[in-house]
Amino acid sequence: MNRTFLHALAISTSLLTGCAGTDDALDVGGADDTSDEELTTQLAVGKADGSDEIILPSSNRIQLSGAPARQLYVLMDAAGAQVTTIAGYRVLRGRRTACITDGLGTYCELSGQTDSEAEDGFAAGLRGKTTTSASSYLLQLLRTKTGSTASTVSVPWFRCVRQGGVWCGIEEPRALELTFSKLPAVGPDFVYEGWIILDGATTTSRFATTTALTQYVPASLAAATAYVLTIEPRRNDPAPASGTHIVAASLTPGSPSVLTTEHAAAIGTDFATAAAQYILATPSTASMTDNNFGVWFVAPGGPEALMLPTLPQGWIYEGWVANASGPVTTGRFRSGMGADSDGAGPTAGPLAGPPRPGQDFITPLRDLVGGRIAITVEPEPDTAAAPFPIRPLLDMEVTALAPPATQMLDNTHAERPSGSIVLH
Repeated sequence: MNRTFLHALAISTSLLTGCAGTDDALDVGGADDTSDEELTTQLAVGKADGSDEIILPSSNRIQLSGAPARQLYVLMDAAGAQVTTIAGYRVLRGRRTACITDGLGTYCELSGQTDSEAEDGFAAGLRGKTTTSASSYLLQLLRTKTGSTASTVSVPWFRCVRQGGVWCGIEEPRALELTFSKLPAVGPDFVYEGWIILDGATTTSRFATTTALTQYVPASLAAATAYVLTIEPRRNDPAPASGTHIVAASLTPGSPSVLTTEHAAAIGTDFATAAAQYILATPSTASMTDNNFGVWFVAPGGPEALMLPTLPQGWIYEGWVANASGPVTTGRFRSGMGADSDGAGPTAGPLAGPPRPGQDFITPLRDLVGGRIAITVEPEPDTAAAPFPIRPLLDMEVTALAPPATQMLDNTHAERPSGSIVLH
């Protein structure tokens, strides 16, 4: 049996001895104050990349990682849990409940009386007093999330019932198998986060891998209609999904679905119609002999030089030149109908450039002939100095052509990220 699915047979039945019908008997003592060091150790031992989800009850404790841990962490954060930071970790604490994250992996513990056999549909159960237990705290979190004061409250992954004490259950997980092609690494400041869509978005946890992994969703979301993969800030990240959706898929439970950039919940295009042309010119100088030191996405006397799909929130185009010394940006832009983010650029001459994307490389001089020119699709925000590997347009070799002669970029949209997904 997959250990993700709870190991209910390993739970000690001795936990249920005593008079469980009274409120006082439901409050089991023990290691309810897990130390920061213990939490850090648990997060470090194989729980940092979302690929080994665990819901594991043991003696007087339920341990969570992956999606259920991330969900509990978000609930605690939104409800104003006590926060401490230690050596790059953020720790949240509530009544007999603690979560820790390094911005990528998340691990949580709830202390109390665990069930020897979880109810149908639940992988684990926890009982406690109505005022001082982890169960009562979880009930409070669910009520804060839903705005309900009912005796039974549910959100994805968790359900709590107040009746002669408080019982809370953690749902059985359903496996979500993911494989990726050409999914780029996002660097140390960002992470990927999956979201399952059914009456809103629920996290399927965070990861950094770019090839394949298994995530998990609660059984109540087995009829989910879509999956969206986003790029999120690793630190100081608000709970809702960012606007930087890279791939998405419509789901048919039990059957493979294709993850694409062109899905309406992702970037919304495959870039197959993208086209661009440019000239070598240096409008920021008065010289007529230094054309090889500037590139501008203009088409003198013709149509617009940049024919690009409109990007959604969270994405922007960026021009690049590259040679043996590496790539250098020519500025970011949303369309070809205006200047880019840095005008003629920090290396331009004294004169103004045209109101179009491009850059002059005068101080210092940078000869573009023989190099490469590309247009990439970049996430926003983005702290990386290098191009993001979604590159729909590329010229592999710049030719020494004087203006107004134009040069074309090849459409390379097939290099975009994709993947497959199955919700079991």
